[in-house]
Amino acid sequence: MANTNKVKYGLTNVYYAVATINASDNTATYGTPKRIPGAVNLSMDHQGDANTFYADNIAFFTLQGDAGYSGSLEIAQITDDFRKDILGEVVDASGCLTEVANAPTVPFALLFQFDGDKKNTRHVLYNCTASKPSIAGETNTETITPKTDTLNLTAAPIHINDLGADVFKSRALADDTPYDGWFSSVYQGAAASPSIKLDKSTASVAVDATITLTATTVPADATVTWTSSDTDKATVADGVVTGKATGSATITASITVGSNTYSDTCTVTVTN
Repeated sequence: MANTNKVKYGLTNVYYAVATINASDNTATYGTPKRIPGAVNLSMDHQGDANTFYADNIAFFTLQGDAGYSGSLEIAQITDDFRKDILGEVVDASGCLTEVANAPTVPFALLFQFDGDKKNTRHVLYNCTASKPSIAGETNTETITPKTDTLNLTAAPIHINDLGADVFKSRALADDTPYDGWFSSVYQGAAASPSIKLDKSTASVAVDATITLTATTVPADATVTWTSSDTDKATVADGVVTGKATGSATITASITVGSNTYSDTCTVTVTN
């Protein structure tokens, strides 16, 4: 990883991508990101209070609430695409962009970049909603000051299956693999490499007794296949090893992901 930033500055490259949230599992699919030009300021504050439990005359335990983020995005002007895609405005037969009463707003991912002294960081907030903006303007005076638009935003989590977690946001640094394509599609995490690990590498069991081996797998829902190198000495079923005769046997647990098989072993000694 390259040298880290000491400072950050310069909001740029603001994009949005329409999100479709699956209500059953809170996962999301996204459309192609579209740029919002004229970014001025983005400010998002974490929401959630810390609740402290006191015992033994000390702060015994603190639970940090996590209700997402809320804040605002200030831009030169809201684009027509954003008004149609997110705010529910429609184009009528005459080509006029019309705000429809009670039209629901659409969730979206917000992608953006902060510049830095060593590298530019790219970010995504996965599940944003925007309130409809205010209407504001003023007459010209000797000095013309452009008026900006402000979107009030909230950010909630989505579930990412590859990570097995609910997440609010991600970021990429210049030497991270997803960096170059960050604004082409919405990044949703990288799956951990498939693996399997037994809780023991060696064990012993008496004849006619049993022990249980536990396998931890990635992905967590992988089907584990159990085998014994010598079923005359020990048998195995669903991780339960039964001693049959004195000696030893190698118990193998394996999973298959795609065309590849991953395995781990435990040497079991059977005693009288």
